[in-house]
Amino acid sequence: MADYKFVDATPPTRAGRGKSDYYAKMIAAFVKSGKPSVKVTETGRKPSTLQIGLAKAVKESDPAVPVRVRKSGDDVFLVRTDMDE
Repeated sequence: MADYKFVDATPPTRAGRGKSDYYAKMIAAFVKSGKPSVKVTETGRKPSTLQIGLAKAVKESDPAVPVRVRKSGDDVFLVRTDMDE
């Protein structure tokens, strides 16, 4: 006799991270602001994580989005490429 038992069941869907629009919304808000450049602060994320997330959001966005992400030390900046600073 087996010392285990099988019960018919369906596993729950995995609640993985999924795709976030956090960085895409930040890029859209920056473009809408009309400012030539801004420093991104108070996100609760490490500067390198912030830079990577923003750069990926720019890359995956509409090709016409004129934004560049720059990191200097622990500061992360968004810069419009279609405006003079």
